[in-house]
Amino acid sequence: MTGTTIRVLDPDTVNQIAAGEVVERPASVAKELLENAIDAGATSILIDVASDMAGVTRIRVTDDGAGMTPEEAVLAFSPHATSKIRDIADLSAVRTLGFRGEALASIAAVAEVTLVTRPRGAGALAGVRVVVRGGEVVETGDVGTPEGTTVVVEHLFYNTPARRKFLKSRNTELAHIYGVVENLSLAHREIAFRVVHNGKERMATQRSRDLLATVAGLYGADLARALVPIGGRLPFLAVGGYVSRPSENRGNPSQVVISINGRSISSRALAAAVREGYGTLLPNTRRSARSASPGSGRSSRRFAPRSERPSPGTTLPTTRRQSRCSSSSRQGRGEWPRPRRQGSPASLISSSAGRRRRGPRTSSPRWNRSDRWPRPTSWRKGPTAPSTSSTSTRPTSGSSTTRSPGGVMQRPGRRN
Repeated sequence: MTGTTIRVLDPDTVNQIAAGEVVERPASVAKELLENAIDAGATSILIDVASDMAGVTRIRVTDDGAGMTPEEAVLAFSPHATSKIRDIADLSAVRTLGFRGEALASIAAVAEVTLVTRPRGAGALAGVRVVVRGGEVVETGDVGTPEGTTVVVEHLFYNTPARRKFLKSRNTELAHIYGVVENLSLAHREIAFRVVHNGKERMATQRSRDLLATVAGLYGADLARALVPIGGRLPFLAVGGYVSRPSENRGNPSQVVISINGRSISSRALAAAVREGYGTLLPNTRRSARSASPGSGRSSRRFAPRSERPSPGTTLPTTRRQSRCSSSSRQGRGEWPRPRRQGSPASLISSSAGRRRRGPRTSSPRWNRSDRWPRPTSWRKGPTAPSTSSTSTRPTSGSSTTRSPGGVMQRPGRRN
């Protein structure tokens, strides 16, 4: 083979690959913009979301943080441009939510981004407006704006239709955005969050040092009153928060919100540990797999390990119904009995008067075949029935009487 097959990718391809790692859905955009606003020292954040029947069309995040100068506003869209760290030594002491400097560059590579900012306390009379489309700066200029930063993201995935195709419905994407705001507001209760969707306020929290006040703003005062405070401290760890009483349980594990050092995380192990703390106070369907004991009902079968599940073709134990309705050979094999056929001895037949009553079946060639339907032994026999009688006798032509399996002569439709 001649020539080389290794090449350096062009900047556009690199930016779109990086965007796929950071931006997966509209909620990812909201999360990156909110974390930037928190790192900028904002005390009030507004999230304005617009949507149509197809999905989310616009996300606008406005904060009253530190803001940026015109030079910094343009530089912020460059890959790996950040104000959080300066060298490798700062990585061991990072206290911010982001530090890689990839958020704005990745979002601008797959959407149209408009940035309006004005530095706080710098005495600037006007701010700057920067418009970036597909990773390219297409417009810059001065604009009147209050101190802080506003970022507007529109036409997400306009140049990558394959990614836009895998987005979920509008309600699903909105629910993910609301979940991001809830988690961040609980982790940063010193910031006031407000969510507006299509001009209507959907969520709002007030600045407070009290976590319970933020919980009341998100989930209501009734739930906040039902919570129990918890807390603990070790030389290197402090834990605090609120848990609900067993009567206020939810089946959705996303209601378990965990944050470490102000960063909201998702951990199956920690969420399972929280559920384990309730022991048997929660229903079986609300407990984890380890808390569902064997034989505890539906939950134990649902969470049974694959090694303990019966393999296909496993012989089932004989039930009471099988012992009464199946033959000895079927009982030995542990098989289910064949379904009842219409006209069996236990079925209902019509009498001459038109009423449905229980009675024996008249004889037929199919019923006389013992290999087709084994004869149950629990039928009541008449006083003169021979002990060896197991089949009925076909009536002669024109006869009005039949012989029952027990040997008693009777008319059709009449009880024994």
